[in-house]
Amino acid sequence: EVRLELIESADGLCDIVYTPSIHPDNGMELRNAVIGWTKDYMNIAKFVARLDTQEGDYLYEMEQDPQLVFKTQELNLMLTKTEEECAKFADGYRKYEYLWVKDIGTCFEEFLADVTVEEGESAEGKVPTLDQFDAEIAKYHEIQDEVATLPSTMNILWLKVDCKPLKSSISNWVSKWTYKYTEYLSNDVTTKVEELLKFVGDASDVMAKEVPEGDTETLIEVMGCLRDVRARTDATDAMFDPLRNTCALLKKWGVPVDDMTMQGLDDAPNLWQGVKKKFFTTKERLANVQAAEAEKI
Repeated sequence: EVRLELIESADGLCDIVYTPSIHPDNGMELRNAVIGWTKDYMNIAKFVARLDTQEGDYLYEMEQDPQLVFKTQELNLMLTKTEEECAKFADGYRKYEYLWVKDIGTCFEEFLADVTVEEGESAEGKVPTLDQFDAEIAKYHEIQDEVATLPSTMNILWLKVDCKPLKSSISNWVSKWTYKYTEYLSNDVTTKVEELLKFVGDASDVMAKEVPEGDTETLIEVMGCLRDVRARTDATDAMFDPLRNTCALLKKWGVPVDDMTMQGLDDAPNLWQGVKKKFFTTKERLANVQAAEAEKI
């Protein structure tokens, strides 16, 4: 029995190999082992004393026996045929080679850059749609399912091949690609929810401050907060459904979103509505202070 594996070389490159090796570049360990077995069998003749001369053994006669020479040639031909068939079988897995040959990070950056931009729009800040993420994740799950259906063992002529190590390695690489996409979505949700909750808390604290007449510093701080709330209103109003859809997509592919983030996403719309109400009440409350400062100017 030999194992079909994905082995990383000293230079960091991975390749599909048999262990013991069947390839000339890797020592042809399987052929050498089989030939070694036949030589060990032939060497039994060394332990049989000759009856005709009382000296020496029958090794030479064994090595020159026509039938044994013919069988040795047959054995070599069978080994060559086995090596060829094993190479063909291994090549069938090379359609998955891009999984470990291509750089995941580089390919993902190319994916992020592949966005649809309307005429006059800028691509800056735009990311692929959830449908595009879904399609990529689905593609790798299909590969995962396909690999799972591949045989775990294969009989090639007289040789049994254990394919489980290679299947496991391919499955691990597929998981790495899938994780790159789901990790981005998960981090995006967590980051946006945390940033919004922080903004809501900070903005609420600032807008709650009393601004005595003549306190220019506090007035500027509160007015700057009102400006920030106004600037992000449209984007924040529109962010909740996409975030929920992202969580639903992650759940679809079995990726959990942590409870704190989900709770934050549930609370965020009401908290944001509270900030917008404070925006108007604070703006109204500061009207007289602003007017007094304007008169000074």
